[in-house]
Amino acid sequence: MSEVSDNPRANAHLISASSWVAIQLDIHYITIISFSQQLAVPVFQTLNFRSERDGAWHQHRVWL
Repeated sequence: MSEVSDNPRANAHLISASSWVAIQLDIHYITIISFSQQLAVPVFQTLNFRSERDGAWHQHRVWL
């Protein structure tokens, strides 16, 4: 569930970002408590990447 390859949209972003120098992926989880069971569900993935052109860090959020 936390694999990037499980999300086609994230794959498209990673493939299109092949020219970026660095990609850092953070998975943010929300806790849902229901029927006395605690489940961690990924809500969105934040992609931080640095451009080769301007050297600046950019952030893109992919909602799951």
